[in-house]
Order: sequence, then C-alpha cells, then structure tokens
Amino acid sequence: MCRMVAYLAKDRIGSHNLDLVVEHMRRSACDLVGEHEFHGTFGFKQGEFIHGDGWGIAWMDKDGVQVRRELNPLWETSLFDELRDELSCSKFLMIHARKKSPGKDVILESVHPFRADVGDEVAVIAHNGTVPMDNLEWDRRYVPASPDSDTERLFYTLLTKYSANGDMVTSLREVLPTLGDDYSANLLLIYGNHFLTTSNYSGKNSRPIYLGLKVLMDDEKVVVSSEVIDGFSGEWRTISNGEILEFNVTDHFV
Repeated sequence: MCRMVAYLAKDRIGSHNLDLVVEHMRRSACDLVGEHEFHGTFGFKQGEFIHGDGWGIAWMDKDGVQVRRELNPLWETSLFDELRDELSCSKFLMIHARKKSPGKDVILESVHPFRADVGDEVAVIAHNGTVPMDNLEWDRRYVPASPDSDTERLFYTLLTKYSANGDMVTSLREVLPTLGDDYSANLLLIYGNHFLTTSNYSGKNSRPIYLGLKVLMDDEKVVVSSEVIDGFSGEWRTISNGEILEFNVTDHFV
C-alpha cells in the first residue's frame, strides 16, 4: 500500500513544479490528501492511514537514471533540499512512499523504487498494491534483495519477458492474467527511453479511489499520481482499470 507520483517534462521539471510535487507527496504520505476506502469503512480517520515505512526517488540526469531510498518517512527527509537544483533540472522524476503490508518488515531492501539492468537499458519500477507471487517466474540473473517483496518479483518477471520479446506492453499483458482474480498492480515503470504507467485491480483489491491513478497531460508535461495534485492547471482524469499508457521520454513532446 503506497502513494506515488511520476513527472515527465518536455524540457525540465522546474523548481515551482518540483515544489508542488514534493509538498503533495509529503501530505499524501501523511494521509492528508482526500478520502479513500480505508477511511470509515476500514476504521481509519483521515490522517491515520500514513505511509511512513520508507520512501524512494528516481530521476534522470546526464548519466542516466539515479535512485535513492531511505528508511525514514518521506516527511522527515532532507534529500529534497540537497537535490533541489538537480531535480529541478531533471526531465523525469518518480517518488514513492511505502506503507508496508501486514506482517512485512521495514527494511531498505523492500523500499521502492526498484532498479535493475536489462540488457543495455536501466529499468526502475514503483508499485501500489499487492500481487500473489505463486506464478511469478524470472531469470536467475535477477536475484531479489528483499526477502518478501511482491513488487521486486513482479518487476523481474516483467523484465524477463521484456528481454525475450522486446515489448514491455506485451510483457505486461502476458503477466497480468497469471496473477489470478485478486490482485492490484498499479505501476510506474521507466525502462530505457520509455515511461509506462498502468492501473489494475480486481477482487478484494478493488479499491478504485485508493488504488487508482490520476493523469494530467498537456504540451509541457505528463504527471501521474495516486491523487490529483493541487496547483497544476489542466484537467486530470482517472486512468481506467486495465489501461496502459506508454510514453517516449525523449520525443513524446516533439
């Protein structure tokens, strides 16, 4: 269970937009943005369903994709201040705040985003939801660092398929039906020069408000978020259950 956001810019994110995203994620991690299914029905009040079990960030610079992860809650970090200039100049940004599933540990190895090499490319994933691991199979070159992360194993399964067929959308469509009737796979995924996002949930994981993803697209940016981010002009829409959106990082805006 997590909160997350990705920002793909035509040129650079810029300091103002970065501030909007960071402030939103701080509030979102503290469960202070909107109502969802865990409020009321599951006994939580707003501000109680917090996401403080580690957080991580991925961004692009001249050397490629960088990833940093921390065990402290997102709202306690000083990393945004330290990286402010670099993040403002970046074209792509992904932030994830973790709320661990019951019975799982708070360890750095389970904090998103996860990063892996796939051929000559770098891939990074962030996930909100839970998937069964019984039918996940991956190449032995990928060795999970987390003892029980379903996300990491889903990631390696997708990369194994992608290595074979060269198409991530096809890989995703092959893997999702193997997950059964009770799963939630809401993903932010960057691989090589591509950014992909998708929203998928079924069975007891059908919580469209909490698990759904929102997207804002215009001539300058693509923003995908667990919730609508205040301060951006334009019209947000909900990504449909089962919908896959894929963007070319370099020339999407050309």
